[in-house]
Amino acid sequence: VRRITPAQTAELRTQLRRLREVADKNDPSRFFLEDLAFHRLLWSASGNRFAAETLERTVGALFASGLRQPDGLN
Repeated sequence: VRRITPAQTAELRTQLRRLREVADKNDPSRFFLEDLAFHRLLWSASGNRFAAETLERTVGALFASGLRQPDGLN
């Protein structure tokens, strides 16, 4: 069963371009933010609300902890 819509596919492509641009600029803090945004779009597109909520609570916290590190990577 295909769950992702054409609009969601377009959003993912746009976000992936942002992610690549930030990676090219070597900006770890911004990369974490854009990567989290990309993954949130994936979770939403999955159509599985339970999985999206669980991932938001767990992975979202992990991404946030990476941003609190001095170099944004540890």
